[in-house]
Amino acid sequence: MKMKFTMKDSMLANTDWGANCGPHSLAAALAVDLATIRKLMPDFEGKGYTNPTMLRRVLDNVGMEYELTKGLKTREVCEGINRVQWEGPWLNPGVPPRVAYFQTHIVAAAADMVFCTCTSIGWVPVDEWRAHLDEIVPAWPKCTGWHITHHFKFEVLAKEVAK
Repeated sequence: MKMKFTMKDSMLANTDWGANCGPHSLAAALAVDLATIRKLMPDFEGKGYTNPTMLRRVLDNVGMEYELTKGLKTREVCEGINRVQWEGPWLNPGVPPRVAYFQTHIVAAAADMVFCTCTSIGWVPVDEWRAHLDEIVPAWPKCTGWHITHHFKFEVLAKEVAK
């Protein structure tokens, strides 16, 4: 899968402006560099998280046609951007929904591959990605599992195989 940034670019963007899973996944899916994503996500800086509203805004601003499905509880990814919810006590009744927003992750997916900053800065097979998440969940305090809540389905531009 073509990517417009390197591990070095990734580390610099993380140090410089806090780029994490959201900006990285958008850059990977849209086949743009992280500097472009930074310009497209001015509301990211200072927050350090990417919510569905921010994802919609970026996709709308670049003119990407997408289909949004929300309220999911699945482990199936769609081609495009997927919002992962880490499961734990933050999802219990009575806990403000805002609390759960800080326990999320954003990944890109295309052609049975997933781009995820939890696995590496690169694309991995979807089954390998799922297995990795299942391995890391027990290491996180109070985390009991994961599921996908939002699909932003669109044709991933980065899926052209690099020659």
